[in-house]
Amino acid sequence: MIHKIMNSGSEYTIEGDNYGVLSAAIFLLGKGNLGTDSIDTEFKVPITIVMEKSSGREWFKEKFNVDLDNFIEQNKIDIADSLTTVLYGSCEDRDVFFKNLDKIQKVDKYKTETYINNYFKKDTMNGTSLMYEAFEIASALIEGIED
Repeated sequence: MIHKIMNSGSEYTIEGDNYGVLSAAIFLLGKGNLGTDSIDTEFKVPITIVMEKSSGREWFKEKFNVDLDNFIEQNKIDIADSLTTVLYGSCEDRDVFFKNLDKIQKVDKYKTETYINNYFKKDTMNGTSLMYEAFEIASALIEGIED
């Protein structure tokens, strides 16, 4: 399922079917300053900036009946996978990105990297990159995990 990331300053989406994993990913990415609004369901991750950061942790515990830090520790790979789906743009932009990527991969697999890099450059035009931050957090989560 696709979810709009709220309060990011630019349009971003993230993909996820497991609400606990999605919520933990958004909490890590935004440190309580981001939320989500689902495209397909009524599920939302609340923006906790208006509350104490601990309120986000309390919300998580009430919603999923588990401590956020313990959940993150036990689900690092799934959370990292979720974070790698953060994409700049609207839902429509996301659809176009993947349609174009599919076409490019069928014609010239070597141009795939250039296409992805150019898309990342679009994200950094405003000076920040939520996509880059998401990949950095994902990398940190899986660092040191043995296969």
